[in-house]
Amino acid sequence: MAAREVRAAPQGVFEKLQFAIESARADGPAAEGRAWATLATAHTATGNALKAKEALAQAEARVHAAGLATDAAGKKEWLRLRGWIADSRGRIEAAGGSLGPAVDFLAEAAHLAAECGDRELRAGALLALAASNAQLGKVLDAAMQAEESEDLYVETGSHSGDIAARALADRLAAMILESDDLSGAADEDLDLERKEGKDPLRLGRRLRATAACFLATGDDEGFEDAYALLDEAGAAFRLAESRAGEASAIRSQGHCLGALGESGEATDAFLEAAAIYAEIDAMLPHARTMLEAGQAAREADDLRRAGECFEVAQRVFRDHEATFEEGYATEATGDLRLDQGKKKEARAMYEKALALYANSPGDIDDQRAGCLLSLGTVCRELEDFQEAEKRLREARAIYETAGEAEMLKECDEELRKAGKGRKGSE
Repeated sequence: MAAREVRAAPQGVFEKLQFAIESARADGPAAEGRAWATLATAHTATGNALKAKEALAQAEARVHAAGLATDAAGKKEWLRLRGWIADSRGRIEAAGGSLGPAVDFLAEAAHLAAECGDRELRAGALLALAASNAQLGKVLDAAMQAEESEDLYVETGSHSGDIAARALADRLAAMILESDDLSGAADEDLDLERKEGKDPLRLGRRLRATAACFLATGDDEGFEDAYALLDEAGAAFRLAESRAGEASAIRSQGHCLGALGESGEATDAFLEAAAIYAEIDAMLPHARTMLEAGQAAREADDLRRAGECFEVAQRVFRDHEATFEEGYATEATGDLRLDQGKKKEARAMYEKALALYANSPGDIDDQRAGCLLSLGTVCRELEDFQEAEKRLREARAIYETAGEAEMLKECDEELRKAGKGRKGSE
């Protein structure tokens, strides 16, 4: 049998996707079709509807050939291909503003993903479905879909899908809280779910969604009510043997305790949740929760434990090439070193964090500005006035562009101190 031709790996996103299509061709029509569907989704994300439809047509052309498979694995791949196509079709419709058809295609994708056991595909389809349903005013349906998407993303080891799902779930919770009709309907759905008691996993998610609404109130009574609901949710998740759901409920209880000023207990809750994430090999959620544990421990003046938590978070983020989050954990370590009076170590941490931010994708100017301000301040305190002024001016430029008046005042005050110190040292 002839060996496959080895080609240099391409660098651009679309070049890589085209390369993936060519590589998948040798693995059969289902694999090639999925690669075409992935390309269609990428074109949709960049707003190129024409190329998205062309790629999707190529994917659909492989459905019949994939369906000729007679073995169980082949049938599974055929279902998966159809799921990918439905998912891509739904995203194309949503991008074009056709939300009704989008919802139908995305619901089909989520169903087919469940049929073939592709949890990652189902997670993505549910998240897109939740976003479309929210726009159609089906907020309660969207909230449950976002909750399930978060758990699935955690279980599949997604890099950041669970963050996107949680963010959408929290936005939907705020929408429910603002509407008496939605709040009343959510309470009725929860009561019905409790009475039926048929599906503990669904009940757990319903309870967690309701708890998110109470968390959005921002007051102590809301935090206490949310904590109690999350206690019930945790029990439901344990009954359903959903470790991801249980960890999420306990983690949210940590947020409740932190908001209530119980920093020590919040630390314990975060550590308990982090341990569960580690058990199911959900290492990025584990690291994020360890970071939260460190922040709570620092708030509780348990600086030793805070340092241990930050160290674990940094290591896991580094291992998983989560550059921005490694920078965030590194910056948090710098703040901790300042608390400990270790200004030189704090400076080194801030400099390292900035280097990590420089290699991170996306718009993170606000995070950079805060780190630059911290670095400039500690440089001034270490009497490196030239570096202090340089860093503070960089921070000031970002805040000026963003129009953040209060932060501009803080930068100006630090610059005044640094300038005074420099003149005094000359």
